[in-house]
Amino acid sequence: MRLIDSAATFEKTLPSGVVVTLRPLDGPLFHAAQMAAATRAQASEGWPEGLDRENDAHRLGVGLSLMAQEMARLAVIAWSGVEDVGGDPLDCSPDNAAMLARAMPHDGEAIRDAVTRRSAPALVEGQKEGNASAPG
Repeated sequence: MRLIDSAATFEKTLPSGVVVTLRPLDGPLFHAAQMAAATRAQASEGWPEGLDRENDAHRLGVGLSLMAQEMARLAVIAWSGVEDVGGDPLDCSPDNAAMLARAMPHDGEAIRDAVTRRSAPALVEGQKEGNASAPG
C-alpha cells in the first residue's frame, strides 16, 4: 500500500489546453467531495432541463459531473489559460474551478480522473487486480 503526500501538487494539461495545478485529496477531502456532490444531486442542483431523474444513465451522468465539479473545487489550486468573457485572466478560486468543470465537461472529467488516480492509488491498484477491497 502506498500512502499519498497530501502536500505533493502536480500539473495536468486538460483537453481544452488549460494547465491546472492540482493537489491530491486525502480521505476527508475526497469524501467531502463525494458528499457535496450527493447533497447537490439530492437537492436537484446541477440537473439540466430535459434530463429524467428516473433514467439511470441521466443520474449517472449528473452524478459524475457533480463529482468532477466538487473535486475541482477542492483540488485545483492554480491554473493558466483561463480567461473571462473579456479576455482577461480569470482568478483561480474554488467556485471558478467548479465552473470550469461544469462548462468544459471533458476538463471536469480529466480533473476527476487525475485527482482520483493520485489520491487513491491503493484503490485503483486493487481495481486493476479485480479486488477493490484489498490494497495493492
